[in-house]
Amino acid sequence: MMKHPVLRFLLPHVLVTVLFALISLLYFYPVLTNKYLEQSDIVQYKGMQRQILEHRAEFDEEPYWIDNAFVGMPTYQITAHYPYDLLRYLETAFFFLPRPADMLFLYLFFFYVFAQSRRFSKPVSVLGAFAYGFSSYYIIILMVGHNTKAMTLAYAPLVFLGLFQVLIDRKKWGILWLTFGLALQLHANHLQMTYYTLVMVFIITLMWGVHTWYKRGILHTLKPVSILLISGLLALILNAQSVLATLDYTKFSTRGASELTINPDGTDKIASDGLSFEYITSYSYGIMESITFISPNIMGGSSSESFADESPFMKFIKVKMSDGSLDYDTAIGLLRQFRPYWGDQPFVAAPVYLGVVVLFFAVLGLVLTNKNTRIVLLSIIAVSLLFSWGKNTPEITQFFIDYLPLYNKFRAVSSAQIMIMLCVPYAAILGIQHLTQEKGMSRKNLLAVYGVVSTFIVLILFLIVGANGFFSFTSTSEGLSNLPNVLLEPLQLSRKLFIWEDVWRILTYLILIVLALLVLRRNLVSGPLFAVIIAITCLVDLWQYNRLFFDTEQFKGKYQFEYPFDKTSQDKIIQKDKSTYRVFEPRLGFSSSRSAYFHNSLGGYHGAKPALLQDVYDFHLYKQDSAVLDMLNVKFIIDDQYADGVGKRQSSLGPVWLVDEVIQVANANEAILQLNQIDHKIQAISQTLKSTLYTSSPNDKISLIEKRNNFLRYSVSTTHERLAVFSDMYYPNGWSLFIDGELQSYHKVNYMLRGVVVPPGKHEIEFVFKPTVIRNGTLLMASGWLLFLVMIVMLMRKQKDSKLE
Repeated sequence: MMKHPVLRFLLPHVLVTVLFALISLLYFYPVLTNKYLEQSDIVQYKGMQRQILEHRAEFDEEPYWIDNAFVGMPTYQITAHYPYDLLRYLETAFFFLPRPADMLFLYLFFFYVFAQSRRFSKPVSVLGAFAYGFSSYYIIILMVGHNTKAMTLAYAPLVFLGLFQVLIDRKKWGILWLTFGLALQLHANHLQMTYYTLVMVFIITLMWGVHTWYKRGILHTLKPVSILLISGLLALILNAQSVLATLDYTKFSTRGASELTINPDGTDKIASDGLSFEYITSYSYGIMESITFISPNIMGGSSSESFADESPFMKFIKVKMSDGSLDYDTAIGLLRQFRPYWGDQPFVAAPVYLGVVVLFFAVLGLVLTNKNTRIVLLSIIAVSLLFSWGKNTPEITQFFIDYLPLYNKFRAVSSAQIMIMLCVPYAAILGIQHLTQEKGMSRKNLLAVYGVVSTFIVLILFLIVGANGFFSFTSTSEGLSNLPNVLLEPLQLSRKLFIWEDVWRILTYLILIVLALLVLRRNLVSGPLFAVIIAITCLVDLWQYNRLFFDTEQFKGKYQFEYPFDKTSQDKIIQKDKSTYRVFEPRLGFSSSRSAYFHNSLGGYHGAKPALLQDVYDFHLYKQDSAVLDMLNVKFIIDDQYADGVGKRQSSLGPVWLVDEVIQVANANEAILQLNQIDHKIQAISQTLKSTLYTSSPNDKISLIEKRNNFLRYSVSTTHERLAVFSDMYYPNGWSLFIDGELQSYHKVNYMLRGVVVPPGKHEIEFVFKPTVIRNGTLLMASGWLLFLVMIVMLMRKQKDSKLE
C-alpha cells in the first residue's frame, strides 16, 4: 500500500476532487456533447460587450468605454481587462471544466476545502459540499447566467476558512486564506454578494469579539480583529483597479445620488444617494414564502410555470372552451394571468429549496452544537430573513436603508438569503458530525433526534391544514376579488395540489432519514458509512428537485451560442446606412441589449445604468419626444407601426453640431424640463455656461473624421467663437478634450451631453478616454501584490523558525 505520507494524505482529496468534477459534468451532461448553455443574462451581456470585443480585435487594446448602448458608458461593470491582473489569470486556471459545470465544481470544491479546514470527516465534508452546491438558488443562477454572482458565492467558503483560522484557530496562515478569499470575491465583481458575505463576517466577528473580550480581555480581541482589517484592506488593494473604477462610475450611475429634486410627474423627489425603497424591495421574499426552504411549492413554485393539462384549472378551461362559453383569446389570457405561483414577487425563476435532508440535520446541528455557535448561526439566519423580506417588513427595511452603510446600493433583497444558504449546510454537517463521532447514539443525541422528527411531523400537519383551507392560494397582486367562484375554485384547487407534492416529498425523506438513524443507533453501519448514506440521500433530494428546472433545450450548438441574436430585416435595412447614428427600439426600453448587438443604441441591459440617460428616459424618451431623440442622434426607430418596421428620422442632428445660443439654467430640474422646449439645432442648455448669443456664418462647419470607442477626432472651421454640442455622454472622469493638441475644458450641456466652446478659425478637436483611475489602480494593485508576497515570505520564515526550535 501507499507508504509516502504526503501521497497518503493527498489521495482521498484527489479522489473527492475527481468525484466533484464528474458529478458537475454529469449534472450538466449536454456540455459533454459540445453543447453550450444559453444563459439569458449572458445573452444580454454579449449584446453589451460586442463593441469591446471588436475594439480589442482591431486595436489590441482595452477601450474601457462603449458607445453601442446607453449613449456611452464605461466598461468597468461589463467586461474590462485590467493590466497585470494576476487574479484573472488565476481564475482562468479554476475554470478548466466547460461552463456551467465549472461553477458547480467550484461550489462543491471550495465548501469541501472549508469543511476539511474545520476538521470534519471527509464523508461529512462531501455531504456539506452537496448541500451547499446543489441548493436550488445556486443552480438556478447558473441556468440564467448570473455568473459573477455564482463565482462570488463559490469563493465565500474560502473567506470563512480564513476567518475561522484567524479568530478561532489563531493560525498564522489564516490571514492569507482570508485575503485570498476576499480578493477573489471582489474580483468576481458582484459586490452585492460580497456585501452579504461581509455582513456575515461582521456578525461572526462581533459575537466572537464580545465573548473573547469578556473571557480573555481586550488584547486577545484586538490582534485578530486587526488581522481581519489588514486582510480586508489588502484584498481591496489587490483589486484596486476594479474597485476604484466601480466607485468612480457609481457616482454617475443609477446607484448614485441624483441632481434632480423632482419626479417626472412634478412631485418632489425624495433625496437619496442610492436606490429608492420601491426599487430596492421590488423583489422581496414573502414571509410565509420562506417556507419554500423545505416546501418549495407552498407558493406554487416558479412564476414562469403553467398548470399541467390534468390540473383542475386546465380541465375547467378546456370544458368551458368546448361548450363555447369561453373563446380562445380569453382562455389564453386567463392561462397567462393565472399560474401556479401565488406569491407577491414579480418574477421567480424557481423557489429557494434547501432540501428536506439538509434542513433536518441543520436543525439537529443547531440543537446539538454549542451555545455560541448556535447563537451566531441563528443571528445570521435572522438577519438574512429580515433583509430578504424587504417591503413585507417596511419599517425594518427602511431602518436598514437609512442606517446600514451601502444597503441602499443594492436591489433584489430576496438574494440576501444566500447567507442562510451558507449557514444551513454548515449547521447540517455539525449535526451529522455530532451523530457520527461516537459509537451508537447518546441519550442527548437521541432526544434531539426525537425533537427534530416531531418538528417535521408538525410541519407536515401544518401543510396539510393549510392545503385544506388555512391558505388562501391567492395573491393581492392578482386582483381576484371580482373573479367568479366558478373560476376561483379550480384555480385554488390546482394550487393546493402542489402542496400535497411537498407533503409526500417531506414524508418520504423523513422516513428514509429515520430508517438511516435506526440503522446507526443499532450499530449496523459505521459513522462514516452513515454519512455517505445521508450524503447520497441529500444529493438525490436536491438533484431530483433541481432537475424540474433543467431544460436541455437551453443548450445550443456553438454557432447559436456565439451569435445569440438573429439579425432581422429591420437590422439589415438600418445597417445599409454607413453614417454615424443611433437606433431606438421602444418596445425593449432599457431592458435588452438586442439592438446594441447590431447598432449603436439608446437601450441596453445593465444593473447600473448611466443616471443622466435614465433621467432623460423617465422624463422624455419613454414617450419618444422628438426633440430629445434629435439631440441623441436617433436616426432610426425599430417599431412595428412603420411599414417595414423601421422609422427613419430625417431630423436627427448627427454626432456633432454648432449652436447659436446658450441658455443658462439655474439647476438640473430646469435643464431636464427644458429639453423638449428648445430648438436643439440652434440652442443648448447649460448650468455652467452663461447665456450667450453666438454669431454664425454659413461657412461654419464641424464634422467627425475619426471614431473609436476611446477616441473621437473632429475637424471644425468657424468665423467666430461658437459652441459645439457633441451627441455623446458627458463623463468627465476619463474623457479629456484637446484642441490642436492642447488640453482644454468642456462642459455639460443639454443635461447629459458634452459642449465645447470653439475659438474662431480651423481646429482639430480630440476627445480621448484615458481614465486616471485605471493607472492609479494599477500602481496600487502592484504594491498590494508586493505586500502579499512579503507576507508569504515572513510567514514561511516564522514556520521554519518554529520547526527549528
